[in-house]
Amino acid sequence: MQTSQAAKPPRQATGTHIQAFQPRSLADILGQGPIVAYLRKFVANPHSAAMLFEGETGVGKTSTALALAAELGCDMAAGDLGGVRVVASGEQTADAVRDAVSFLQFIPMQGSGWKVLVVNEADRMSTAAETIWLDALERLPNRSLAVFTTNHTAKLSDRFQDRCLIMHFAGDSKSLAGDAGRLLQRVWRECAGTAVPPRTERRLLKDAIRDGCLSFRRLLQLAEQELLVSRDRERGRSPLSPEPTLESGKAAFSMEVAESAGVTGSAFITRRGPPASLRNLRESVPMALAGGLGAGEHRPQLSLFTIGGR
Repeated sequence: MQTSQAAKPPRQATGTHIQAFQPRSLADILGQGPIVAYLRKFVANPHSAAMLFEGETGVGKTSTALALAAELGCDMAAGDLGGVRVVASGEQTADAVRDAVSFLQFIPMQGSGWKVLVVNEADRMSTAAETIWLDALERLPNRSLAVFTTNHTAKLSDRFQDRCLIMHFAGDSKSLAGDAGRLLQRVWRECAGTAVPPRTERRLLKDAIRDGCLSFRRLLQLAEQELLVSRDRERGRSPLSPEPTLESGKAAFSMEVAESAGVTGSAFITRRGPPASLRNLRESVPMALAGGLGAGEHRPQLSLFTIGGR
């Protein structure tokens, strides 16, 4: 008698696991076929260069830059020592640029020896910072790649743009809808073990669109929230309260009384409303739950968490 192989258990929907769906190589980049094709040719014959990735938020600019670094042989887990550094938004002062330029001068201790510097939201750099870059980009060290990302190319000077190879990332919802739907199906299969319900898929794809542009980052965030809500619903976390919604824009507050606190079973109280209602919950719920306890009896311990909303 043959026994069927045990099915692989689905991943739990947590922020850490959702990060697993971020691209790790150029083959994982979605919706940017022409750019991926060019970057593959670049990897086959690399040279020191500066690139400017322009496009809407969440279309994969930073993910593509990091995937390119991995393809060039940088040790992604080692950070600076592995030849890759990411400069966060708003850190483009003159001193920050000098520090970033000095990073490109060194030989990494790990990886292939390539150095990839990713500068996010380059349009926010100061005038002094851009001036330093204008000189530095004219003479990049060997095996060095500087990748700048921006949502507003027009805010960068013509001289800066002339020193970069500019790549425009598609963001319109129609061209990205197919890849976005396949990404959702993959997330649901690996996290829930089932296909994403059609109504849920349509809603999440719609909510991931802003001003006609679809954001893969926002789509993953919405998928994570939806999976967490679904998991809690299946566990019966709040069977008597209205179903939490992600569109309401309000906070849903829940309190759990642990069985070890002396209360039979688990008590869950869900309240909708603005964050100002948090004080009322803290004051009223403990008193109400503890009202039936006798003097000296152990008081229930409360834990507070939020689901969805802001």
